[in-house]
Amino acid sequence: MTGAGTWQSCNGAGVKLFKPAQSAGDASPPMEVSMSRMSISQGPQSMASDRPGRPSRSPLASLSLNTVPDLRADSPSTLCGDEDNIIYTPPSSASASENEWHTQLQLYSDGGRRSVRTADQIRFSSPLLGYESDRTDFLPNDVQTPCPKKTANINYQGSSRSGATLGELKMRQSNQKPDRPTHSNLAIRQLDFGRTVSKKKRAPKKRTPPQLSEAQQALEALRKTEYPRHQWTESERNLVAVLYRFYAADPSKLTEVFNEVTGLHLKTEKVKAMEVYMRQNGPEAFPFYGAVFACPLEDLNEEYAAIRAVIEKAVDSLGIELERRSTEPALSSGRAKNARSEYTRRRFKNLIRKAQYEHDALSADAPQINSARSTIRLGGFAISAPQGLDELEIDVDEDARAVQTEEPNTVQTGSPSPSPSQPHQLTHLAFRVWDHNSYTLFNEETGFISQMHSIWRGPLLPPPNPETDDGRNCHQLLANLHLNKQGDASAYVSVATSLIQVLNYAKKMTDPQIAVINLKHSKLQERHKQLMASNTLKELKGIGQAQWARYKGWAEIMIWGNVPMDAIIQYGFLSDLETAITGGPTGSLLRNSNDWLPNQTASTLTKKLKARSIPLDRDVARALGGFSNAMGLGNAGVSLQHITEFVQVCVDGWSLNCALVDDIHTRSSFAYTFAIALSSQTFHLQDIMGAFFDGVERGLHNVAFYERRRPSLRRRRS
Repeated sequence: MTGAGTWQSCNGAGVKLFKPAQSAGDASPPMEVSMSRMSISQGPQSMASDRPGRPSRSPLASLSLNTVPDLRADSPSTLCGDEDNIIYTPPSSASASENEWHTQLQLYSDGGRRSVRTADQIRFSSPLLGYESDRTDFLPNDVQTPCPKKTANINYQGSSRSGATLGELKMRQSNQKPDRPTHSNLAIRQLDFGRTVSKKKRAPKKRTPPQLSEAQQALEALRKTEYPRHQWTESERNLVAVLYRFYAADPSKLTEVFNEVTGLHLKTEKVKAMEVYMRQNGPEAFPFYGAVFACPLEDLNEEYAAIRAVIEKAVDSLGIELERRSTEPALSSGRAKNARSEYTRRRFKNLIRKAQYEHDALSADAPQINSARSTIRLGGFAISAPQGLDELEIDVDEDARAVQTEEPNTVQTGSPSPSPSQPHQLTHLAFRVWDHNSYTLFNEETGFISQMHSIWRGPLLPPPNPETDDGRNCHQLLANLHLNKQGDASAYVSVATSLIQVLNYAKKMTDPQIAVINLKHSKLQERHKQLMASNTLKELKGIGQAQWARYKGWAEIMIWGNVPMDAIIQYGFLSDLETAITGGPTGSLLRNSNDWLPNQTASTLTKKLKARSIPLDRDVARALGGFSNAMGLGNAGVSLQHITEFVQVCVDGWSLNCALVDDIHTRSSFAYTFAIALSSQTFHLQDIMGAFFDGVERGLHNVAFYERRRPSLRRRRS
């Protein structure tokens, strides 16, 4: 139904406009004021159909208003989802609608010659009428505005950000790739409670140390020399835990006792800091700490009676009073697990992993020696008897030894079961000394290699098999050449199981060096690679060879070809070893200058040590522990059998008197002192104490064996 009104033509464009009748009460603003800034979009976007199957809309439906500063006051607005476009709902006034349609038709009839922005330049979320916001950056150049005018008209399609500057828009246009997809929609945050959020840990910042001047570097080096950094061992931490568990917390007195037991010179702050460190990390990081503090103060089972005996003896020697605890201390441990510091929590987790690794390593078999050597260089020397040895003289390890069978001719793989007529033999540990005159070559990468194999190009030849005729002949020929001091290049490398014999040989050398060798290394387990020199000499004498030999070879092992570096526990100059042990009781007890004289036989040295009758007490136990540590027995990878055999060879070689070891508590205190001085990096305190017990027992067995078998002097008749 058509209302009252008239049809009017628009500037001869062939378009007629129906103008309804205007009532007297309708008051509308002039067309030129309210509708002069409207434009009509003539692009293909406004002419396209919204849905397939429907005719396209007329150009009159795609109307867009240009920026009108005062239009917002007359029309209510509705904010669109797109932040660039603000849709204003036009009023329902008939006069306003009439004027708007009239102005738009006039613009259409003019052919769009006015300087207006089209719909292609300004995008709306709706294809119908849209009103721009009151932002002044899209106003024409002739409009007065306090905002800075734009120098270029940039239409960036790939972002809906409205607050970007002109420089940012230019940079985005230059960096935008042709195949890059555009994203015109806003990202809306949605809550998803079923999704698991992955927390990415931020890597800690690496702090670069400040640059120090030369004077500051010199002072820092002097401080490290005067107060070197102490590497704590488990036995030392165990001692600190026992002190703070069973005795009153007096840091100064407890530090004095700690230094007296261990032979160290640590400050009170350092010992106290270790106690706080163990308490903060708790029993999860240090299992022995939990075991110590789980023991009642009365210690009815006497689990730590041996350690307390060592502590009380140190207290008596210091002349101080140390009060025992009578009540449980109010201590809370394990705070590092929930500490605020990320570094503290990460360190706590590392300690837990380390404790688990050590537990798994101890539960498994003992690992092989993995190049756990010192930094001192080494060499090689073929051990042989000194010239001019009298026929009636015997070596230190050949005092009426039991005659062994000829077969098998190789070293026994297991520990032999001792009998009253057989001493304990070393099957895991051996020693070697040499100087620059040695025929056997040494390299820090390959280890020891015999002279004959050093000139051989190619892989190492396998050892001859004495069970075959050809192999037996080859073995006898090469062994006779090796044992004969007038021979030439040898195919074997000699090592000794007697530490006394090795140290006595070293007195005849110039700047000697010493090496500790693991006989149970996998590279030394080849068949017929290790041969006992005593069996070989007996075999050679049986066929009429080696008639010149007065040497019995009870403590010598012949190794075919080479001793690889992986089988060497530790090596170094003997002078450095003497320097390391002369600072404490080890030097005075084990290296007495009156006993160790050059050009003396091993039997003479044995008689001197036997006459001294060194008692096994706490000082000697500490000396043995320090000596073992200097020889590399505290390194990682050393087995308990190595520690046992080293204690055995020391007790046997120095003929230690164990008359003072009369009860279990005294022996436990000696074993604990030895374990503290050894400072093992692998085993727990109780394991080292057990190895010390076994070594002392085996050494005393050998001392008693040689004492019984030593021939007595015949009484001369007058």
